[in-house]
Amino acid sequence: MLIACSMVSLAMADDWQELFQRDFGECESIPADAYETGLLFNPAGRRTYFQRSRCLQRVAIKWRDAQLCDRVKQRRSLFFSGDAISEKACREAVAEQIANDIERAESIRVKELHKLVASNFARPHYLGGDFLLHIETEGSHPGGYQIRIEAWPNDSSASLVIDDYRQPLGSSGHSLTRTIREHQVHQVLRNQSMDREVQVRITLELPPRSHADQFVLRLIPFESRRSTFDMQVDFSKL
Repeated sequence: MLIACSMVSLAMADDWQELFQRDFGECESIPADAYETGLLFNPAGRRTYFQRSRCLQRVAIKWRDAQLCDRVKQRRSLFFSGDAISEKACREAVAEQIANDIERAESIRVKELHKLVASNFARPHYLGGDFLLHIETEGSHPGGYQIRIEAWPNDSSASLVIDDYRQPLGSSGHSLTRTIREHQVHQVLRNQSMDREVQVRITLELPPRSHADQFVLRLIPFESRRSTFDMQVDFSKL
């Protein structure tokens, strides 16, 4: 099944698909006729069930995948109810989870997400040859944001990452600094002379903090969660 891939960003699709297949595979490994019954201390509707169906319902809710509910079978018993694990209950639970995701997404005010407003490099003497990156942000939505620093050397069409890290941001704008080691710049420039201008891009993005976050943030346009700042930098003249 390739259902999970449609629910996540392309950058993470392979990782999420692998996790989905692992969860789904665990359910498939359970014999179809294996069941539990007589569970007097379970909530009503869960006192008898097929083990594979319980697993599939859990995975369907976790991955917001109502198609898996087709495979959830209710176990009926003369004395115990199993209707809380059934195709109908599964579809209702998935729909409720999706509704919760939508509610959470709507509570995030896009205009309050942190954005980059300025950035520059310096080379203070006290760092002994290393560089200091200054970043200014504005916004009020707190969270752990991802900051990526990448450059395009003149002899390369692909960008190379100088640094990539998680940065907590609070409920107001921030003035941030990050030390960039001289060897990090040399690696990106492929140990060639720094005496030339290179394009540098700083990217600030609000990424998911958990599995559940991924399904909330996918409801917010990617470009609204991401901002960039481009500049031309001659590291030799700093």
